[in-house]
Amino acid sequence: SGSGKTTLLRHLKTVLTPHGNRTGSIFYEGAPLDQADLRKQSYEIGFVMQNPDSQIVTDKVWHELAFGLENAGCPPEEIHARVAETVEALGLESLCGQSIFSLSGGQKQLLAFASVYAMGPKLYILDEPTTGLHFADVHKLVEILKRLSEGGNTVVVIEHNLDVIKTADYIIDIGPEGGDKGGTVVAQGTPEEVAQSPVSYTGKYVKKYLK
Repeated sequence: SGSGKTTLLRHLKTVLTPHGNRTGSIFYEGAPLDQADLRKQSYEIGFVMQNPDSQIVTDKVWHELAFGLENAGCPPEEIHARVAETVEALGLESLCGQSIFSLSGGQKQLLAFASVYAMGPKLYILDEPTTGLHFADVHKLVEILKRLSEGGNTVVVIEHNLDVIKTADYIIDIGPEGGDKGGTVVAQGTPEEVAQSPVSYTGKYVKKYLK
């Protein structure tokens, strides 16, 4: 906690980049990210924020799912098809007609992910997407993220939940605030490699899951 994970992720979409001085370069599909126009980023880079209230903009669940597609100029039949697919994939049938204001925090978190999923981006950037979710919904989300990854999408996730971490192809472990390694990469690699790292904060927990 406090290591700068969210600040790091916000650099991966230019409209969310924090103010201040920055060194280094970020590339997307082999070119500097800031050369990708906002329309391309809107279509291809989906970002789910840590706080869903910062992202949800409508008053009805079904409208939230359609909002991004409508703004992208998708024809009505495509919007209906994508919303229906998203509702089925995430099991949102019981929520579809509800007001946003009636949802729990976990349901809002799932809706924020669903609205990005409906857009069909190539790159998913998720800032602690399991916060407030019930165990069954965490399992469902993990399965969806695995399918997306196996289907060719790139999924970048900030997580403390080891049910998510243990399924990752690659882990980057960042030192916590206040320590001598705060904000720096202390270990990285496959779950097996991180589990063997003597300086990894996450490794000892991942190791238990790998047994």
